[in-house]
Amino acid sequence: MLNRLWLVVSVVCLAVGASAAANAAATSANALRDTLAATTSLSGEFEQTLRDAEGELIETSAGDFVLQRPGRFFWHTQQPFEQQLISDGSTIWLYDPDLMQVTVRPVTDDLKNTPAALLSESAESLANAFLITRSVGQQGRVVFGLTPADKDSLFARLELEFDDKQLLRILVHDSLNQTTEFSLTNTERNQPVDAAQFTFSAPEGVDVLID
Repeated sequence: MLNRLWLVVSVVCLAVGASAAANAAATSANALRDTLAATTSLSGEFEQTLRDAEGELIETSAGDFVLQRPGRFFWHTQQPFEQQLISDGSTIWLYDPDLMQVTVRPVTDDLKNTPAALLSESAESLANAFLITRSVGQQGRVVFGLTPADKDSLFARLELEFDDKQLLRILVHDSLNQTTEFSLTNTERNQPVDAAQFTFSAPEGVDVLID
């Protein structure tokens, strides 16, 4: 469960995980880099759906989130059951209030094959890590498609949909031909955020598991 949730959040962190680098080439990698660099923090609400290869709905969830570069996030699933995934950039906490349990592990253990680790600051490195395409979708929205060069990646393809550099929708296609879709709503970009949201102290009586 922690690996899946971490992949979920790392995908969304693409919106705040890159910075601008000088490069004159007008490529899809440049366009993606510049789009990502426009966001330093992002907060809002999400709805997530997971569908199988035939398009049948497997599960849904919803909640709210706060992200801040570099690598800090508060991902709060409220439905169908509550969970919190929190990171200060070096440690990840997965808190399950119903189980009265929190799992703690270093970020470095999970970053090896995630989008957040593969993205770099330069357009050249982006192009080396992914096959990147850029297209125009519905209502003139820009859609970036990212196919990892690494065959061992946790996902087969990403699609990031933006409206004027505002991240609206993410599609994650995995190796089982399952598709996870995230719709982001009521978002606020580049607003001040409280750093205390990105740390976690276990309440009294909660079991702490070191992974």
